[in-house]
Amino acid sequence: GASIGAWRMATACLNDPVSAFQRLGHDYIHQHYELAPGQKRVSADQVSETFGRNLLAFYGGRVPEVLNHPRYRLHIVTSRGRHMLGTEHGLRTPLGYLGAFLTNTVKRKAMGAWLERVVFSSGGAGEGPAPLPFATQDYRTRRVLLSEANFNPALQASCSIPFVLRAIHDIPGAPK
Repeated sequence: GASIGAWRMATACLNDPVSAFQRLGHDYIHQHYELAPGQKRVSADQVSETFGRNLLAFYGGRVPEVLNHPRYRLHIVTSRGRHMLGTEHGLRTPLGYLGAFLTNTVKRKAMGAWLERVVFSSGGAGEGPAPLPFATQDYRTRRVLLSEANFNPALQASCSIPFVLRAIHDIPGAPK
């Protein structure tokens, strides 16, 4: 999954998924981001920091349940910015996303010049990443073994909506 889908799929891999989904529903609906005095809107830094803390609290100590589920393998889909989208910048970032959007309308495969799909996949004990359940020929894709070290940053990266949350950089095991 990607974005909230990744969060839902990771939750499905927890022991006692029914209570985990009840908590997910509650936590998702009751997200709250405090405005500082004089602030008109919450900054991407504030949303990112709060959201990251909430993910850590939600999955804290439970990541092995997700990674070692007896039946399911989790695939977290993220996008890695390339060239202009390799770092966040007030002008280059919106122009880079505009370029990716326009390129995608003309030829999807060419979008790989702007973005690279990075999929973090769980495996069983001692296994490499599980096979992907979807095609990846549309543009450049890399695979990374999902681990305890990269679970939270990968999940937050998947949920990081451009301009609302900050991009997550240098995830363990992934390309820079």
